[in-house]
Amino acid sequence: MSNTLASAQSQLSLPMILYLTIGLLAATAVALAAGVFRKHAFQTPDRIGHDEPTSTVFLIFMAGLTVWLLAPAFYVVFAYPPATTKGQIDLTQNEEAVLGAVAGLGGLVALLLGSLFYRKNAFARLGLGLRPLVQAIPRSLAAMIFVMPLMTWVGLLAMWLWQTLHWEHPLKHDLLQVLDQTPDFRLAALVIFTAAVIAPVFEELLFRGYLQTLLRHFLRRPWPAILLASLAFTAVHPWWSMPPIFFLSVCLGYAYERNGNLFLPILMHALFNALSILVSQYVSP
Repeated sequence: MSNTLASAQSQLSLPMILYLTIGLLAATAVALAAGVFRKHAFQTPDRIGHDEPTSTVFLIFMAGLTVWLLAPAFYVVFAYPPATTKGQIDLTQNEEAVLGAVAGLGGLVALLLGSLFYRKNAFARLGLGLRPLVQAIPRSLAAMIFVMPLMTWVGLLAMWLWQTLHWEHPLKHDLLQVLDQTPDFRLAALVIFTAAVIAPVFEELLFRGYLQTLLRHFLRRPWPAILLASLAFTAVHPWWSMPPIFFLSVCLGYAYERNGNLFLPILMHALFNALSILVSQYVSP
C-alpha cells in the first residue's frame, strides 16, 4: 500500500520543505553514524542451518506464495460461471478487499505451518519471538522517523517523472479508495486490519523471512539478496508506486539483515501502511 504522494506534492509548503530537508540531512547523518555503508555492516548468520535441507525452506516459501496467488483464481472459478471467465472479469472493490485479506491470511497460515512442522527452530532462526518483538518496537519507530522523509522525496521525484512523461495513474491505492467509498464499517475494518496487520506480517515473512533468506544463502552476500528480494516485493505493487516502494523494501531488507529480527521490518511495514491510511483519510482530498 502506498500513501497519496500526489497530495503531498500539491501541498508542498515551506514547513513541508523544511521537514523533508531536515529529515534528509538527519537520515544521512544517522546512516553514516550507524555504519550503513560499511562493507561489514551485517553480522547476522545464515538463517538456513547446516542441519536442514535448503529444499525444505524453498518448498515452504513456494507453498505460501502459491496459496497467496491462487486464492483469487479459485474464487473466480467458483463464483463466476464459465462463460464469464472467458472474458475480462471486473471484481468489485468489496470483492478485492475480501480476497486480499483471505489470500494474505491463507499464505501466512501456509508459511507458519510449514515453519512449525518442517523446520527445526524456524521461528528463532527467522528472528521471531517475544524478545525480538520487544526490541523491535522502539527500533521500528526510530527507523521510520528517518525513513519516511527519504521515502517522501523518492515518491515526489517519481510523481514528477510520471507527470513529465504524461503517464496517468490513480492517486490512491485501490484499498484506500474502498475506505473512501464504503459505508460498511465491517468492510472498512477489514481493509484496515489487512493493511496494518495481515499484509505486513505475511509479506515480510514471505519476502524477507523466506525469499531474502534463500537468496542470501545461495548468493553468500546480503546486498544482492536485499536488492533481488526488493525487486520481487516491488513487482506485486502498482507500477506508479514502485520507486518509493522499492526504496522502502530496501530499508526493510537492510534492517532485517542488520539485526536478524523479523519483527523489525514487520513493524516498519505496519507503521508505513497505517500512516498511509491516516494520510489518505485525514490529509488527502
